[in-house]
Amino acid sequence: TTRAEYSNTNLPDSFAVWGWKTLAETPNWNSPTRVFDEKLVTKGAGDAGYDYTDKVYWDKTSIYKFFAVAPGTEPTNVTYSISGVTDGFITIDGAVSGKANDSEDYLITRKAKEQAGTASTTPVCFDFHHTMSKVSFVVKNSLTDYPITITSLTMTKWNDSKGKFEQKSHEAPNKGKISDFVCDEWTLTDAVMDGSATLIGEGASNTNVELDKGASQTLTDSYIFVPQTITATEVDGKLTDGLTFTLTYKIGDEVFADHIGILPTQVWGTDMHTTYTITVGPDAITFGTPTVCAWEPNTATGGTSIK
Repeated sequence: TTRAEYSNTNLPDSFAVWGWKTLAETPNWNSPTRVFDEKLVTKGAGDAGYDYTDKVYWDKTSIYKFFAVAPGTEPTNVTYSISGVTDGFITIDGAVSGKANDSEDYLITRKAKEQAGTASTTPVCFDFHHTMSKVSFVVKNSLTDYPITITSLTMTKWNDSKGKFEQKSHEAPNKGKISDFVCDEWTLTDAVMDGSATLIGEGASNTNVELDKGASQTLTDSYIFVPQTITATEVDGKLTDGLTFTLTYKIGDEVFADHIGILPTQVWGTDMHTTYTITVGPDAITFGTPTVCAWEPNTATGGTSIK
């Protein structure tokens, strides 16, 4: 597929495999025999499954441990490594954030897949887990009496530097404490929060969005981000820094430009999918009860004054 975002119905074209074996009767995982070293396994046509070159054959006197990461071929400026069979922690160095169709959604097997050589007729099947964080967006018209056209929407002040993933746990995020998997397996090359993404407008799939009365729409572009925490700053009860959305829209021909919304501290964690719903609409102009002052006589000659 051309998409980098993987799911059960949109599988990776390839993955890389590390594998070791040791004697079944007297297993010694401190000194195993290496079978695969980042071996490329590629997807076949239709239901053909996955295949690789230079076949390795089952040793029925041994038991095996396999680990994998997808995509199988390292993207430019990205490297894979594994600590070894005893703990099997995977490292991905050089990951970048971007649109889901452009950036990579790195998948790993958090635990070793163990299999006996006697199970030679059984394929090796992996459970993959996301290491990156996915973010999607919905825009909604708060008005029930007018349509709205959104002409631009940007999201700024996130960290767009390269990330390094160093696996620390074999448990999947949805099976352990979510706090253990938020961002602590990732480090970023710098601390500058200067990332910018155009969600609606030039360069985005949605160049403008027309919302009928009270309607909502999911934006075409979703993003894959290196997991991170985006800390907000509050001064005198007002947010002055943090994840920032800037919006321009029209009601009829009237333009409402550069409306800004700042969110409190946000967490884009490992294997998390966050959806932001951005409700668009002004506060209506209203008129209170008028105050009418009495006319007072003017002592000057020739007229009256109005106060």
